Amino acid sequence: MTWRLPLLLLAALLCLVPAAGAHTVMFQRLVHVRIQPEGMEVAMAITIHAGPEALRLRQRFDLDGDEELSRDEQDQLANWLDAEAFRDFAIHVQGDPVSLDGRERFLELTQNHRSDLGEGLRFRSVHEGRLLLRPGARQVVLHEAPGNAREMIALRLDLHEGLELTKSDGREGASRLVPAAQQSWQGLIRGVPGDFVLDLQVSRLGLSPDDAAPR
Repeated sequence: MTWRLPLLLLAALLCLVPAAGAHTVMFQRLVHVRIQPEGMEVAMAITIHAGPEALRLRQRFDLDGDEELSRDEQDQLANWLDAEAFRDFAIHVQGDPVSLDGRERFLELTQNHRSDLGEGLRFRSVHEGRLLLRPGARQVVLHEAPGNAREMIALRLDLHEGLELTKSDGREGASRLVPAAQQSWQGLIRGVPGDFVLDLQVSRLGLSPDDAAPR
């Protein structure tokens, strides 16, 4: 899996969040979108630093009140984080929504499993969508929404060989995309919902599973 390193590189962008907003930002999110002719992969990483928000979450899922998060309680916390992280994220191809299914996830409770100390936590999840991009011009729209006016979301886009980004636009809270590497771009969504509008040229037909929907 190659998405972990780019997500770490994007972390520097989140240093721009003002320190005064540290306790009002619910999530620090890094989103990595990989588009191939035969499908899409979205990896999302969340960091919640030690403090009141981490304490609130740990206590909320300490269902038996023993001040320790059991494996079952951690699974429930991970389910909630996964649902919240992807709640407002959406991909449309030619105006049609792409269904994303969860593939893998990982929750790390930093320092310890206690629910009464407010230690931080990290979570990452990978979802994928199966589709078949036909050769020719295709428009893809990536939508994401911060949880509040202070939240900043960093996004990285990787395009597979055979896909060319001919034009892109950032709408509402989305910035313009800037090149990060060959076939890679990155941008930010600040404060309000935003869309990254991608005009792609598909030069070849991907090898797709039988259940992938042509677009």
